[in-house]
Amino acid sequence: MAKYKFEIKEINRFNKALDMLTKSVPNGLLKAFKMVMLDLIARVKKLTPVGQYTDGRVGGNLRRKWSLGSIKNTGNSIEGEIFNNTEYALPVEEGHKTRSGGFVKGRFMLKQAMSQSERDIVNTMENVVQKIVDKELK
Repeated sequence: MAKYKFEIKEINRFNKALDMLTKSVPNGLLKAFKMVMLDLIARVKKLTPVGQYTDGRVGGNLRRKWSLGSIKNTGNSIEGEIFNNTEYALPVEEGHKTRSGGFVKGRFMLKQAMSQSERDIVNTMENVVQKIVDKELK
């Protein structure tokens, strides 16, 4: 019966790299997700209408009030919050009835920005993971 003995000298380096990945990937993803969320806010601000008043004033409060809330790593996913605390943000987003019985269509600025950003979010997160893996497993 033949006996073979294998020795893998690089296994320790590989194990250390895997340990580093378990720390580096979540931190890198959180940083990347924050950047993605800030980009999403920039997109939604561009799509948010600015009020034009009959007396010549120009609004912009709705556009200025978009903010980044909390970002949490929940274990299996990363969750982020974007909000606008103006009282009329939801009616402008989704539409609303008028006093005269008409209806003003929604502008869907957040929905459109999310749609535009969806592919970019996935690509950015995949690129971050790939860069971390490439760096740690060199």
